[in-house]
Amino acid sequence: MNVIAACRTGFLCLLAMLTPLPAPADAAATDGTAVVFYSGRNDNKDIYLLRAAEKEPRRLTDHPAADLCPAPSADGKRVAFLSDRGGNMDIYTMDLDGSDVRRLTSGPEREEHPQFT
Repeated sequence: MNVIAACRTGFLCLLAMLTPLPAPADAAATDGTAVVFYSGRNDNKDIYLLRAAEKEPRRLTDHPAADLCPAPSADGKRVAFLSDRGGNMDIYTMDLDGSDVRRLTSGPEREEHPQFT
């Protein structure tokens, strides 16, 4: 897995990972390389997936809260990310297609830099 990361707490958190990911059923076969990243391109910070053979990224989250710092699992099936959906920055996971969002933390502490181990 190749990792490209730049995070500054409280300012900008951008984490993009290049990792082999399985092609979804609705996509043409690719060379297995994809980038998971966040962007504020739609006036809100959401998580996106861009596969090597695609011209436009696919939005994985569409929530009024900020969704930041995506980190794909080693097998490429899930993505961990930060979100303030619950009023506090917590860690969530979702399937690579944006479904099955699960909140993993809920304490008053501000979570940072999620990653799978």
